[in-house]
Amino acid sequence: MKVGGVRRDDWTTPEGERKTRYWVYLEGEGEVPCYDPRAAEFQPGAELPEGWEIRTSQNGKRYLGPPKKGRDGKSWTPAWSNTQEGQAYEQERMDRRTALMQAVAYSSGGSLEELLSIADVFYSWLRQNQNSAAAPLVASPSMPAADAAAPGADSAALTSTASGDRCPSCGDEWGSRRTPSGKRLCVNGHVERQDERVVT
Repeated sequence: MKVGGVRRDDWTTPEGERKTRYWVYLEGEGEVPCYDPRAAEFQPGAELPEGWEIRTSQNGKRYLGPPKKGRDGKSWTPAWSNTQEGQAYEQERMDRRTALMQAVAYSSGGSLEELLSIADVFYSWLRQNQNSAAAPLVASPSMPAADAAAPGADSAALTSTASGDRCPSCGDEWGSRRTPSGKRLCVNGHVERQDERVVT
């Protein structure tokens, strides 16, 4: 949140006490009163310093409050993992772990290269769909786990290898894409099982 400007306002309470408040203009919020003298140091056009936030008083009025203090009396700043950057990093690591676990459950005991290739497909799908309500990555009870759709398969990049040669799980055509061990992928991302291989 950027500071648009700061103006000083001196006033007197009904008891005759002189007070100073600062009206801080924040982009997207308008002018907000602040009773901390450090507000005078805010620079127009600069970001609001970390820890400062708009709060609501007991009377329901908004004001700009300074960073909260810890038990030792020092200003409190959030842990890095609680910042937007930290949360994005944690989510990325979680997606990588999830992708690898799904690949292990999905794989039919192929090579390490095949396992990592499948994990990459799951990871790409997780990152593309992290803000959407996408279908869960589970096989239906009537479908073996090895036939569960591999999310993120790029159907535009998959072209038919032969007309009439279709995946038994979904009925769609096999594409030109293959796993490192040579198994075909259909346009929905199903991996070809050993008993589906065409013997020539």
